[in-house]
Amino acid sequence: MSETLQLPSLQVSEPQVKEDGHPWSSSSTPTLRRRRFRMRRARNAEEQNPEAASSSSSKEFLQLPSIEITPSSDEDTPWSNCSTPSASPRRKRFLLRKWLTVHDIFYPFAQSEEKEDELTFLRANECKTGFCHLYRVTAILQRKMYDWTQPYVPSKGDFKCPLKEEVALTSGEWEVLARHGYKIWVNEETKLVYFQGTKDTPLEHHLYVVSYESPGEVVRLTTLGFSHSCSMSQNFDMFISHYSSVRTPPCVHVYKLSGSDEDPLHKQPKFWASMMEAASCPADYIPPEIFHFRTQSDVELYGMVYKPHDLQPGKKHPTVLFVYGGPQVQLVNNSFKGIKYLRLNTLASLGYAVVVIDGRGSCQRGLKFEGALKNQMVSALLHSVLWVWPPLCYTGRVKYDLVILYW
Repeated sequence: MSETLQLPSLQVSEPQVKEDGHPWSSSSTPTLRRRRFRMRRARNAEEQNPEAASSSSSKEFLQLPSIEITPSSDEDTPWSNCSTPSASPRRKRFLLRKWLTVHDIFYPFAQSEEKEDELTFLRANECKTGFCHLYRVTAILQRKMYDWTQPYVPSKGDFKCPLKEEVALTSGEWEVLARHGYKIWVNEETKLVYFQGTKDTPLEHHLYVVSYESPGEVVRLTTLGFSHSCSMSQNFDMFISHYSSVRTPPCVHVYKLSGSDEDPLHKQPKFWASMMEAASCPADYIPPEIFHFRTQSDVELYGMVYKPHDLQPGKKHPTVLFVYGGPQVQLVNNSFKGIKYLRLNTLASLGYAVVVIDGRGSCQRGLKFEGALKNQMVSALLHSVLWVWPPLCYTGRVKYDLVILYW
């Protein structure tokens, strides 16, 4: 049986025309709480001054229809049945059945005169394997005539072109980075596509290259032990990398690809210039330690712990558990944490042990891993939280007497 979540109804004032011909203005409030506060204040003013209240008695309110959101675990129901009207004409019921992620990875190739009825493009897709990967797709364009002067009656398959071929350029239990502004760079002269992904480890982002004409080997261009954010040059002979690790502050270097033009796939990057060098860490900054463990359901999770600066063997420390729970965010990775999460180091300097977890629901671990939040966000989070303590206590990283949840 599905449970129904009843959203609160809103009251919006209907525009009314005053005697001078100007309509009433319905002021927009940032939150419903402010609107209720104003309404209470106006009501109190009416009680204190009935004469002034009579002048605004013509102001009416419209009741917006409420919405019922019904979670469902039936994965086989088609999308066409996901939005159906309920018994009440003023309500609509939306069944949330699929976990979707959105990205902008799409690169169309120019059509040739010999194949005007075909369109080839590169795209990222995670529906095939559950992990986001690159595909080269060739679609057959079909000409269809519609009489748009007549009412259009939709039918299954409208505006869909059959696929001639769909070739996977990458594969495996790792992801091509396609969200949060990531992109691909396509060199049509050498038939290569450059992208960023997590092929070597989910804790680090690296720049890779693969041939889209004869896919096979995926070549990594950046150095292991750091997490990189890269951008290719227009000539595809250089790239910029902004990289760091949990122990190394960010720096920005420029690399030049050198090697034989007959084998562009295996050109090696060489340091060319420095745009910014890593600064020194503050004297009181102690980087966190990254750890991993497996849950009872054999799911590998990652976390990191900030040890108290006054750590003493055998002494128990209050522990702060810092979690986000997803989606779309990865807290634990091999990048420098001394800027955005400097407050966690501050807590460690005050004697707290700070534990950060990327439980099921965090991104870049696959569709099943992130989609575990669907309709069960709290239970998925608690499942990860409960399983983090045994490995921490067993390895001696944390001895706690008080746990504070920082969500």
